Amino acid sequence: MNGKYGRKRPYYGLGIPDINVLESQVLKLDDFTDGTGATGYIDVATALPIGAIPIAWKIDILTGFATAEFTGTPTNLAFVDGSTGEDTITTDEADYSFVDDGFEVGNSIVVSGATTAGNDGTYVLTGVAAQTLTVESASFSMAEDGIADMTITGIATVSVGVSGDTDRFSADTAKSVAATGSVGSSALAADACDNIATAQTIRVTVTEGSDFGEFNTGAIKLYFYYIKTA
Repeated sequence: MNGKYGRKRPYYGLGIPDINVLESQVLKLDDFTDGTGATGYIDVATALPIGAIPIAWKIDILTGFATAEFTGTPTNLAFVDGSTGEDTITTDEADYSFVDDGFEVGNSIVVSGATTAGNDGTYVLTGVAAQTLTVESASFSMAEDGIADMTITGIATVSVGVSGDTDRFSADTAKSVAATGSVGSSALAADACDNIATAQTIRVTVTEGSDFGEFNTGAIKLYFYYIKTA
């Protein structure tokens, strides 16, 4: 840009800050500390540096955190309304067993893909037999038989934070790590920038429905995105 006398004027435009990424080690189930309750946690080896402003994170699920996963044929499943008694999910697949797939009393399960959307949801198992899962009365909105693509999995959710504030970077703590794929969050918690004047060790916490020790598989990797100001 030329000035009044043909000389170049300096341009004082605002620069766009670089986005940095902190990449964790592979976080394997065997390396998590069992919180002796529903949660287990692991600290990321590389600390978030001083002055880092968090902006987003992503987790690649290399192996799903699983206690139980339905591996039978959905068309053989049925939702049974127990009226005043307990409701059930049954299968007439002779060679399939809920017990063999790892379902246990007290597990929380997630049902998705039911023909009747109202039957999707989270339920606590009150009974498990080879061909029957039992839940509380009035759990299901409608009886139905033969569901084309329904899935049933145990609960496994993740949060990203620090020791003493395990969801500092997680506005949504319901992100599932039960199946392979990726989850993430660009909406961070309101206190995400607390303590940016110090280096922070990121803690990843995984929650099972009732007992973290129920997990038998799981491996994830965290990518944490931030702007560096110091």
